[in-house]
Amino acid sequence: TSSERISSIEAISTTGLERAEAELLDLINNPQRQWETLKAKNNLTRHKIYTESGINIVKSSGTIPRSAQIVCDALWDYSRKREWDKGCTEVRLVQEFPSGIRIMYNSFKSPWPVTDRDFVYASRKVILGSDILMSSANVVTPLCPEKSSHVRGEMKSSGFLIHPLDDNSCTLTYVVNVDPRGSIPTFAVNKVQEEQSMNVDEFRKFVVKG
Repeated sequence: TSSERISSIEAISTTGLERAEAELLDLINNPQRQWETLKAKNNLTRHKIYTESGINIVKSSGTIPRSAQIVCDALWDYSRKREWDKGCTEVRLVQEFPSGIRIMYNSFKSPWPVTDRDFVYASRKVILGSDILMSSANVVTPLCPEKSSHVRGEMKSSGFLIHPLDDNSCTLTYVVNVDPRGSIPTFAVNKVQEEQSMNVDEFRKFVVKG
């Protein structure tokens, strides 16, 4: 039935997000992770880590001169995401559960002749002491079938960790861990991952501007 299908999607989303949250925290906090430093840009510290697939996971951190709650609210407001994520061509809410889990759809423009990509993923925010973790994990739902105009990518353990420094500033760490799928050379995928990590700076400009 329809209600059973919805319940199943929420359960699958919860499991995927729990796994993504655990991996995100390990990627950010585990000192034994073998991160390689990337060139710092615009007051961001950036690192990458290699995976067996050849697609790097990229991590970017920067200080935001706004409170953790303001940063959280701005990130959670998907209606304005395209203002700071310039590659995003569409973002919309597919479904929202009382538990706070959202099913989201995002599409992204690819350079010619590469086919545009889109993603469907579950997202939620959790409070961890004084920190706020916002995670995303891939999900499949009949409410958002694949399009012939796009290649459906896979959102892995991606997300943001907001760590307050004081009442008016925080550190924002962004982990980019996605697989765009399809026939894109790995080196090109990794280049895009590194460019995507610069969204911490784009978001900082956006939220400071208000």
